[in-house]
Amino acid sequence: MIRGTRAKYVGQADDSPVETLKTEVSKSIARALELNAQRRPGVLGLAQKSAVNFYEQVTHFEVELLRQALVYTNGNQRAAARLLGLKPTTLNNKVKTHNLD
Repeated sequence: MIRGTRAKYVGQADDSPVETLKTEVSKSIARALELNAQRRPGVLGLAQKSAVNFYEQVTHFEVELLRQALVYTNGNQRAAARLLGLKPTTLNNKVKTHNLD
C-alpha cells in the first residue's frame, strides 16, 4: 500500500451519493443491454422497420435520472443539483420543464 492514499479493494463500495447514483445508472444500462442481447440479433434488438426517436429516449433518460436524484435527496433540489453536477437553477428549470413534483 502506498502511504497517504486510500486503498480500494475489489467489492468495496464508495459511499458518496454521486458514486451510488453512477452505480445504479450503470446497473440499469447493463440490465438493458443483457435484455437486448437475449432478443433476436440486430441493433439493440430493434426491428428494422421501426424507428427510435433519439430525443424522446434522451428525454426519458434525463427524467429518470432527475427523479432518482430527487428521490435520493428526499426532494431537496439543491442537494439533487449538487449530486448531478448542475446549478440549482438549471435543475429547477428541468423540473418545471418535465413537470416533476
